[in-house]
Amino acid sequence: MAVYVDNVYMPSPEANLFSFNNIDRVEVLKGPQGTLFGRNTTGGVVQIITKDPSTKFGGDVSVGYANYNTVNSQAYLTAGVLPNLAADLALMYQNQGTGWGHNFTTGRENGFEAKNNYALRSKWKFTPSDATSIRLILDYSRQYSNYAYQVIPGVHSAVDPAVTYPGPYNALGDLNDFELEREKGASLQLEQDARVFRKSVVRL
Repeated sequence: MAVYVDNVYMPSPEANLFSFNNIDRVEVLKGPQGTLFGRNTTGGVVQIITKDPSTKFGGDVSVGYANYNTVNSQAYLTAGVLPNLAADLALMYQNQGTGWGHNFTTGRENGFEAKNNYALRSKWKFTPSDATSIRLILDYSRQYSNYAYQVIPGVHSAVDPAVTYPGPYNALGDLNDFELEREKGASLQLEQDARVFRKSVVRL
């Protein structure tokens, strides 16, 4: 399965770990789709299309609070910059204040799904005519998670036989295991209605 966002291919599994608050629609195409999307689409294509900005001012904001002191917030704003130019900005933030478990060796909390995670995405749409549209899309995100490794129930460590299963989300190792991902991208897309050229040829 290949994943596309606004017609841009996401080349790696890590690049598919994203969040959006401005999705317009999701298109799922049965594979293979090699003719239009390349050879990596034997199983099909998932195409995520985000909203186009509007010349009218609008948007929404939401804030949430959940277990383990988790804060979620997101905002989406769109407006016209010039008569034929519109832009939007989508923002997301998430932070988990308390871990799901503990590391009994280091004394640190363990099991964080998000630590100051944020993402932003902006789309600019220029329409010089009814038949032509130009889109500039920019995005950046940061995602951090922490899950220290542990042995499964009923298994003892080969290095230290005293090390056993410490319980859900807990750990006994002294490694600072974490995963930090940063993603950024930009694309420029031109869309032209070919029927305009066809009408011009007929008139000549």
